[in-house]
Amino acid sequence: MPLIKDIASEIIVTTFESSQDLPVTSCPPEDIYNELVAIGANSVSIEASNEQAYKKLLNSNPKELIITGSFYLIAQIRGRVGHD
Repeated sequence: MPLIKDIASEIIVTTFESSQDLPVTSCPPEDIYNELVAIGANSVSIEASNEQAYKKLLNSNPKELIITGSFYLIAQIRGRVGHD
């Protein structure tokens, strides 16, 4: 995780929930936020709703963007691409 602070101009930490096969939830976003701040990452925020986090990312108008996380999170966000 230390490398991310040098390449990301903004980091939005979010959550997911899934019950497709078994109930699965993300770790508390505060845990990730605290780790990012501890390593010196700048412009870190928490957006509890992954839908709102996605919209916030798109509205920030970045030149490049990366969405990373579990397959559960990616599946939820991927389902929204092209629907906004």
